[in-house]
Amino acid sequence: MAFLSAAERSFATATAQLAYANPFLPERIELERAALGDEFVEGAPVWTVRIDREVQNPNVARLGARAGEVAAGLRERLAGGVAASDADRLLYEDLVLYLLYHRYEDDWWALVTEPGREPGACWERFDEIGDVDAAIQVKLLRVLQSRTFERLGDTAPREFRGKIIAATNRDLAAEIQAGRFRPDFYYRLCADMITTPTLAEQLRDSPGELPNLVLFLARRIVGEPETEALAAEVEAWIAERLGRDYPWPGNVRELEQCVRNVMIRGEYRPQELRAADGARSALGRDVTGGTLTADELLARYCTLVYAQTGSYLETARRLGLDRRTVKSKVDLKQVEAYRA
Repeated sequence: MAFLSAAERSFATATAQLAYANPFLPERIELERAALGDEFVEGAPVWTVRIDREVQNPNVARLGARAGEVAAGLRERLAGGVAASDADRLLYEDLVLYLLYHRYEDDWWALVTEPGREPGACWERFDEIGDVDAAIQVKLLRVLQSRTFERLGDTAPREFRGKIIAATNRDLAAEIQAGRFRPDFYYRLCADMITTPTLAEQLRDSPGELPNLVLFLARRIVGEPETEALAAEVEAWIAERLGRDYPWPGNVRELEQCVRNVMIRGEYRPQELRAADGARSALGRDVTGGTLTADELLARYCTLVYAQTGSYLETARRLGLDRRTVKSKVDLKQVEAYRA
């Protein structure tokens, strides 16, 4: 499979050239026409000099939408291992830059029109730094190291006096090991780190917070008159069915769904969600999270090894346990999940 189709190459080439074109000259129109083809809307030959942000060139909107679709497809191909030449990667990089400018145009515009605004304020939008493309990581790293940047279409370096605040739900150490996140970029970002504890960690330290959270969620879902009754029902159900050591892999969002499910169905079945994550992954997460008792850990590990061997005797030999102990610990209902 080719990294770029003929149509995508034509679009990306025209879009890349747009970044360097003078918007007040006819060349901009010709490049828009080349990129959009039949979707191009005929209009004024040059841009207006009016500073009117509510009047938008319809071709710019079409270009932004199309750039988003093409960039998403190319990113999936790169992630899937499709080979791309250096020239194709440069086209992809230019396309991503055009898309970033299109999405954050108002921020760039504010840098020009709002006196006293700090350059670089728009970078605070990186709320999932783990998703940033490798090519953009390089550019951001350069900004952080040199404290300078160049505006699109400009060659004069400008001082960067802002700060980058980034957030992620990903394990960046694993992303670095997998080659998806640059270690030098990580060490530029990690000067001040705030780690938000998971719901399970918060409840381990403060078990009394669970009733407060359930009460808060119940109030938001059903309103004041029925809050206490619903909260009491949910707390009782959690204590009886899940127990205080349940790891809550979905954090507060999962707790909210638990409240909703108990209210509507009288029960909550988290194993369906966790099965999709894989029994092996769930076991690894629970072990590293320290949420299992010794007996639970032994039972799940015995089940994992039995799923591999298919024999109580071999499982007992591998684990150094008595065959009867292994047989009493293996959960036959979970064996297939560990084999998946």
